[in-house]
Amino acid sequence: MACEIKELEFENYGNCLSVSNGMIEAVVTIDVGPRIIYFGFIGGENVLYNDLNREYRCAEPILQEHYGENAQYFAYGGHRLWTSPERIPESYYPDNKPVIYAILPESVSFTQPPQKENGLALTMEIMMSDNAKDMMVVHSAQNLVKDSMLEGLSGCTMLRPGGTLVIPQNSTEESPYIPNRSYAFWPYTRVSDSRIDFREKYITVRQNPTFSNPFRMGTNNYSNWAAYLNQDSFL
Repeated sequence: MACEIKELEFENYGNCLSVSNGMIEAVVTIDVGPRIIYFGFIGGENVLYNDLNREYRCAEPILQEHYGENAQYFAYGGHRLWTSPERIPESYYPDNKPVIYAILPESVSFTQPPQKENGLALTMEIMMSDNAKDMMVVHSAQNLVKDSMLEGLSGCTMLRPGGTLVIPQNSTEESPYIPNRSYAFWPYTRVSDSRIDFREKYITVRQNPTFSNPFRMGTNNYSNWAAYLNQDSFL
């Protein structure tokens, strides 16, 4: 991986690591997280959202009972890795300590300190090819205890406001007599939410800063892609 890799300070995140192939750049926190808090073309706009005011956090008493006094979880913005199904306190590990990064032949890995309370160690790995306009992010987890555990790895991305999520509908070319479109809605989701629009080929969800009610859904997406359209970026 012939990329320029350097430490720098970014916004109010402290020390970070920049990975660039001359076309695109990713910036990853190393004082906390890790979080990918910048991704875009060199000198271009950040397609990710930065929670500079630390508005998205969790400080439930159960976190302090499980992780210790003053424990708080901060989303920080950008892209993060956590475990699913979502539950408190396990999914809300307060990853507010320095990250260990390693420059490997084909990637750069970022590993948070072991989650002793949860028996896990989470790693995020970035792979970026020469002159490519995209990158690959690989998530992994290590079981640190003797007992087996059932965990799902979930990549969560906070994106710059003002865009529209595009999800392809499953193809109608398959047998018309077998259902092939499933949707899962979280309990707090309002099915009548005006931000979502179901069409024949695509589902779109518009980001609207005036809405305070969260919206969360899942689909059995056979195409294995979804995109976020925001002005000149299509992520």
